[in-house]
Amino acid sequence: MTFVAGLLVAGAAALVSGLPITDAAAANTAYPKIETVRVMEGDNLRWASPKFDDHNWQEMRWHGIDPQQRLVWVRAHVTLPKAPALEGAPLAVYVSALAAYEVYWNGERIGASGTPGANESLEIPGKLDTTHYVPPRLMRDGDNVLALKMSSFHLRRTLFSPVHLLAIGEYGRSWAEQMVTQRLPALAAVGALLLGAVYFAAMFLSDRRDHGSLLLSLLSLCVLIQLGAELVRSVSSYDYPLHILRLEIVHVAAIASGLLLVAYVAGRYVTRHRCTLLVLTIIAMAASTALMPGFDNKTAFVILSALLAVIAAAAIGARARVASAAVTAIVTAGLILLLSTGPISFVDQAYYLAAAAFLLFLFAQQVISLRRTQSAQAAAELRSARLELDLLKRQIQPHFLMNALTAVSEWIESDPKTGVRMIEALAGEFRALAAMSGKKLVTLADELELCRRHLEVMSYRKDHKFALNSDDVDITQHLPPATLHTLLENALTHNAYAGGAVFTLEAAKSASRRRSYRLRSPLESRPRGRGRDGRGHAYVRARLQEAFGDDWSFVAGPEGTEWVDTIEIPKA
Repeated sequence: MTFVAGLLVAGAAALVSGLPITDAAAANTAYPKIETVRVMEGDNLRWASPKFDDHNWQEMRWHGIDPQQRLVWVRAHVTLPKAPALEGAPLAVYVSALAAYEVYWNGERIGASGTPGANESLEIPGKLDTTHYVPPRLMRDGDNVLALKMSSFHLRRTLFSPVHLLAIGEYGRSWAEQMVTQRLPALAAVGALLLGAVYFAAMFLSDRRDHGSLLLSLLSLCVLIQLGAELVRSVSSYDYPLHILRLEIVHVAAIASGLLLVAYVAGRYVTRHRCTLLVLTIIAMAASTALMPGFDNKTAFVILSALLAVIAAAAIGARARVASAAVTAIVTAGLILLLSTGPISFVDQAYYLAAAAFLLFLFAQQVISLRRTQSAQAAAELRSARLELDLLKRQIQPHFLMNALTAVSEWIESDPKTGVRMIEALAGEFRALAAMSGKKLVTLADELELCRRHLEVMSYRKDHKFALNSDDVDITQHLPPATLHTLLENALTHNAYAGGAVFTLEAAKSASRRRSYRLRSPLESRPRGRGRDGRGHAYVRARLQEAFGDDWSFVAGPEGTEWVDTIEIPKA
């Protein structure tokens, strides 16, 4: 399944690599392309006239036009082909700029977006993307002059390139229609992203320990937000100052999705230094944001930083022979190669379809992982049920009941009141065990009550005092049922306590940020088989596995004159 998902990503990459990256408005080769323009700061209506001599104006590529914090005029000389090349064809000027501007063709005003002015108070912001019809009566063979009066005083930050498009094309299709056509492949990704966000959110809600599903759900959501911000331009006409907010949303969503992707892959393939990898990714993203010009470049290099970190994590996993790590590294390398062919066009068009395909690849891996986890969980539950039944059977096995009843009869003959108290303690222990049956977790208060009932029964049986101290333990925390009870029963079975014993439960600090409990049992000089790892420890491990998956540890062994059982479990 993982291999098939990898092929899907490769196919999507091949598809998006063939997508057109030119502007739809300028795609028709019958129309002349605007290459260079002439720019002059200031304001003079005579500068719109086709007869004006602009040879001493500053010449530049159109995407270098910068009207930020000033008022400028822009002139482009357009040579139309002779009839009948354009005969009867409607002509339009397409402008996309973070500015207010007026558009003139051969000296006549043919449209505007807002009102340009010499300062912020005089300028009225216009729309970002506009189309301006050129009346046929204004078109002439040979040289034509396209002039724009532009200003941009309402931006919150200085942009590298505030003019996105200045082109001539066929009039008829709206700018929004052309933008939607360009982004149809991105729209195809919406379904996959939405499905992933909802499905893995449901998987996490069904099992809060499944952090992988949570990361994939949030990752899908962030890419959806980024795609939504990208598509706003295609479906809504807005004033140019809002474009900064849209670009910021796209950029922040790319950062968030990149970090979530790295966290997910590192969680699957890296056992050590995950935080180091994330910190390095954050540093690379911060450097890209600070140093790269233009929001598209910033976003592209943020995505590149995340993909490089993913390759590093997958390579670590491949070296450790983790399943599917090598395939992940290869697929990610393919995406990096695709991005390198054209960072800006990749971010605007190819990224979303490639991201959806890559997420489907990750989804397949996560589903396989969940199935394995569920199978292991089912096996652990079955094993735990068998061990729980075995534990209950051992508690009511004939020799335990025989010894307990013998002790009761002796106490009734010698001290009836003590005999009654022993019967009550025995009944209390059985009631506590029955109440825990079928539960994955119980409070420490209930667990300690069961342990003290058992020690009370054993005190009557042995006619020696057995006690459990737990003064510094938070009794509201949770443990798998009968865990401590099993360890105490092991201590009583493997040690011949001649004069009673006092056991101690303490909460200890854990270097791995878990809750840690240490049960200290006195060691007799001749422990009976105390070094063996028998059914009691098997029951404890099965219970911990059932309750916490792989996020636990259990260590037992002698420390001086004591036997210490150490349990580490996740913090509540």
